[in-house]
Amino acid sequence: MAGALYFVTLKLAILPNLLPMMKKCVTTAMLLIIASHCCLNAQLKEIRAIQQQMPHINDSTQYVDALNRLGTLYHLKSIDTCFYYAQQAKAMAERLQYAKGQVDATHNFGLAYLLKSNTRLALKYLNNCLLAYKTLQDSAGECSVLMNIGNTLATEKKFAEAFIYLTKAYNIGRTLKNDSV
Repeated sequence: MAGALYFVTLKLAILPNLLPMMKKCVTTAMLLIIASHCCLNAQLKEIRAIQQQMPHINDSTQYVDALNRLGTLYHLKSIDTCFYYAQQAKAMAERLQYAKGQVDATHNFGLAYLLKSNTRLALKYLNNCLLAYKTLQDSAGECSVLMNIGNTLATEKKFAEAFIYLTKAYNIGRTLKNDSV
């Protein structure tokens, strides 16, 4: 009897504090679902726009950039499609000797491997990108790959290392004039 009374007392003491927290969690979850739906719709619109423009792109490097952008947009929607566009972009960029196109394609490979839970390969590709973006003096690319390396390290529960990369990304991102990250 004393145990049941203790449980009821504990329940009455915790329940009032738990309900507001549960409401906040449910509200936050609903907002995230709505936001992700809006973002996916925005991405779908951009995907369709790029796909419609591609037959009219005459410049080969712009075509590679379009392939890479499609890969980036698909990385959360379809890993295989991201990988496909990365392969297409990488092959074309190599033929053109277009360094930025090659690095962006490699970045998409890194994203695909990260999402396939192959963190070893993801880090290999992403670290290669980091060096290349620094060489190209591409701050937006460097910022993006630093974030992805940080996220990959966090996935591996290497939080101290992840924090270092994410802090570097934050500091670079603050200085970007046209925030494209």
